[in-house]
Formats: sequence, structure tokens, C-alpha cells
Amino acid sequence: MPKVAKLKVADIPPMDLTRGMHTRYLVCRETVGSEALRMGVCHHDPDMADLKWEGKSEESFYVAKGSIRLIWEGDGGERGDVVVREGESIYLPKGFRYILRATGEPAINVFGIGGTSTSLEPVVGPERARQIKDAADRAVQM
Repeated sequence: MPKVAKLKVADIPPMDLTRGMHTRYLVCRETVGSEALRMGVCHHDPDMADLKWEGKSEESFYVAKGSIRLIWEGDGGERGDVVVREGESIYLPKGFRYILRATGEPAINVFGIGGTSTSLEPVVGPERARQIKDAADRAVQM
């Protein structure tokens, strides 16, 4: 059974899901044994490359600094293009495809993902998932 755990952002090594987007998964199966939630923080360079993603679960982003552009498309033909600014959040239902795009300024967003496996292995591969697990094993407090 998972236990109460405290981690610092610096405890978990970042991974780049695209050039200029430095993502740290702080809550997931590998870090704290979470079974229902993936959560973390992304730092975006002002000129990061587009990140193309298909949401296989519900996702939400809160922009803590700067802004990020989000372009989305749903299976029913829904489309949108919005800049999410500091202090704002956006929710994406399961099944939406989207692009995160730089706005020319550095940004930080905090994200939460729920409703599917919390394992990082399908996202980053087994070797990188093990590196994150090892870092968390060394760092988890409480």
C-alpha cells in the first residue's frame, strides 16, 4: 500500500517530452506508488518545440508562470486554440488530441492526469522509468 510521501521537484530528474519542455513526474506509480493519479510540473522554454499529445485520460493544467498555447481537437469535430495565462487552468476530457505550443515567454505549468495507468513506462520507456523510480526511492521522505 502506498504511504504518505514528500518529494522536492529537484529530487526527480527532468525528462524532455519535446525539445525545450522539461517535465518532472512527481506523483505516479514509479515515484510514490500512486494507482489513480499522475501529477507533475513542466518548465517550458520560450522557444520549445510543439508537443503533440493524445489524451488517453482526463488532464488538467494550471499555469503557474508565463503562458502556454493549447490547440485541441476532439473526436466529434470540436476544435479550439487558446492561450492559457498565469493563474489560469484548462481541463481536457479523455480522447482529445492537442498541441502545446510556446508563446515566446518561459512558462511553468502544473498538471494532473487521472483515469488511466499511472506508470511512466509507456510514456518514457522502461529505462527512464527505472531512473525516475530510483531517484524517488532515494528522495522520498516521511
